Amino acid sequence: MKRRDNYNKGRGQDSRKNATAPYNFVPLNDTVLENRVNNSFDEFIDLSGYIDLEMTAKSPIYVRGTLTEDDIKAKKEQSEGSFKPANYKFKIPGSSIRGMVRTLYEIITSSKMTFIDDKSLYFRSFGDKSIEFQKKYSDLMMGKEEDAFKPLVLAGYLVKENNEYFIYEAEGYHRVEERDLEGKIQNFIPMSFDGKAPNKYYTEKIKKTPFEEVYFKSDRPTVHNHSFNSKTNAYTKLYYSKIKEISATNKDGLTKGTLVLSGKIPKKHMQWVIGEMKKDVKYDVSETLIRDYGNDVNRKAVNLIECANSSKNPGVPCFFILDSSNKVKAFGHTGMFRLVYDKSIGDLRSNSHKANSVDMAESLFGIVSKENTIAGRVFFEDAVATQVEEDIKRIPKILSSPKPNSFQLYLEQKKGEIVGVGKKYKGIKNYDSDSAKLAGYKLYWHRNHDTKDYKWYEEDVDKLEKYDEPDTKIKALKEGSKFKARIRFENLKDYELGALLTVLDLPEGCCHKIGMAKPLGLGSIHIKPELNIINRKDRYQDFTSMGVEKIPTEKYTGIFAKIWDNPRLKELKTMLNYQKRPDNKDTAYMELNAFKERQILKKPSELERK
Repeated sequence: MKRRDNYNKGRGQDSRKNATAPYNFVPLNDTVLENRVNNSFDEFIDLSGYIDLEMTAKSPIYVRGTLTEDDIKAKKEQSEGSFKPANYKFKIPGSSIRGMVRTLYEIITSSKMTFIDDKSLYFRSFGDKSIEFQKKYSDLMMGKEEDAFKPLVLAGYLVKENNEYFIYEAEGYHRVEERDLEGKIQNFIPMSFDGKAPNKYYTEKIKKTPFEEVYFKSDRPTVHNHSFNSKTNAYTKLYYSKIKEISATNKDGLTKGTLVLSGKIPKKHMQWVIGEMKKDVKYDVSETLIRDYGNDVNRKAVNLIECANSSKNPGVPCFFILDSSNKVKAFGHTGMFRLVYDKSIGDLRSNSHKANSVDMAESLFGIVSKENTIAGRVFFEDAVATQVEEDIKRIPKILSSPKPNSFQLYLEQKKGEIVGVGKKYKGIKNYDSDSAKLAGYKLYWHRNHDTKDYKWYEEDVDKLEKYDEPDTKIKALKEGSKFKARIRFENLKDYELGALLTVLDLPEGCCHKIGMAKPLGLGSIHIKPELNIINRKDRYQDFTSMGVEKIPTEKYTGIFAKIWDNPRLKELKTMLNYQKRPDNKDTAYMELNAFKERQILKKPSELERK
């Protein structure tokens, strides 16, 4: 029986499997609630007191410990034990509790998403499954000439002058076959000996000397046949100038230039040669572009900024494109470099999230900015262990770092708008799509703790003969561990206190997540709060009275009793629900190929176990 899905259809609804991940998103609020109150400590008004927390670990918990003096002398990079300052008692730092509470407080009070890495991301979309995404890249990088693809990029030399960056245009650029470099460029061996197996010297050569001064002769730009498509029975045609002769030394009839070497790509067989610098044609490179380039942590190629900052390089070979104002839009190491999105991550929030108004979270936790400086009115103490047992030392599987370039996950997608077109898909939003919107607050699922998530979990990891040095060894605190903590507060309105208690005293079956290794099922913790209100009149009129009264939390959480019926907060409640957590298989990291398929996540509420 033949497989029938979008891969065999010309066009149809998106019938792929959904993506899975140990995290999901609580949608952003479209509007932000302002909250201007008196943050002064000059007088005692409104409600002051403290909230005692009894915390019980529902799964192992790991907050990395600090290094001891012996660790530092031994040049140890990280602690493998849990947080235990001065070797006194295990603790959960107050800062960790504060961060956990702050996130939930922002969500339920419709505050601004403020703690966001607002940067512009880079991308390259060869053969991407998203039609719009692939077209965006090809439209900027490729034109047409004689029914062939013609690169729109220019070549030049990046130069730093008086702390400013410029690109001087070059006298054109050309392609050269790798086989024509062998024996002519020192220590260069083509990527593969037989067209299949990569050779081990290739990467070493490129990493050590990515640029080589050469002398060359080229032909005129013309159309060349490249990869053959058996389905269309035709070649992909590219328009470029090709090197006819190349040498590491000067000879009559040759022109000076720079050979630009780049890394391994399947079926790659050509490199680039850039002509000499034009002294009279240069373009400004903006500070924003330099900053965005530096923030591109996923770049594996040569860092052109670092090269330009070196006094050894009067000009660093590069490729670039211009915008409609004839300014440098992007630049990179090769002719098919990574581009920067027009929109930053922060741009994809509604305008209310970017406003200068003070919201409930800023009013309570404090803020320091150009527009506002407000003192916080809530203070978090460390949670001290009262009953705890340390787990055996383990080596967890390497966890994936956040990949915001997986826009199919980090942006709000609508399955009904995604349709299959052959083996590709139309309707998947990327960062520059119209109406693109962040998926929301990223939270981690509660997961069943499984020893299969560890590479090694024998009694003594140190006795193992084989494990990679970069691996992280951890000693978490076992489930059932108990802690006590305190949160102090000053001058809160009743609704502010109610919101704070609501994110602490969660609905039945719900738990918080704290610490590291959350994707492995660590960090699930239940919190039981006890409210204490200070009556200052009683405290100072009667020396026998502490002026503290225990108050049921329901007195203030009642204000927020119905928030969990809100569609957005139903998704939050699902993420927090420990009793009805999804099966591990539904919240596992995907294989790399699944990421390439641009599969999208289900809503949290669609994964909750009934």
